[in-house]
Amino acid sequence: MKKCIAIFFTAVFILGTTEAHQLFRLPLLVSHYITHTQEDKSISVLQFLSIHYSGEIVYDADYEQDMQLPFKKTSDAFLFFVAFAAMALPLTLQFKQPQFFWLSIRRAIYTLLQNSLFASFFWQPPRPAIA
Repeated sequence: MKKCIAIFFTAVFILGTTEAHQLFRLPLLVSHYITHTQEDKSISVLQFLSIHYSGEIVYDADYEQDMQLPFKKTSDAFLFFVAFAAMALPLTLQFKQPQFFWLSIRRAIYTLLQNSLFASFFWQPPRPAIA
């Protein structure tokens, strides 16, 4: 159940914040291609895509249908959604150091300083200079 909910919310997020919702228009692309092949039997898929997606926009009789094809025009609404979602959910991070970590370091330093071998290494009386 959790997996289904996670997939649902991920799909809603991706479809709402990217242009992936344009993929739902692929049936329009297929039907528009079929219409073009009925008008001109010699048109290939690459020619069809070249006519509709490369070069300048042609204002012909089926201009409205051309604009309904996927990825012909982008929606600016998803940018607002991302900006609004970023403003609506402030992110605050708090990092706390565990107390036992600092206590263990203090104990280690204290025992190190109490060790007579360590202390004798640093704290020695001055030696006379040998000439």
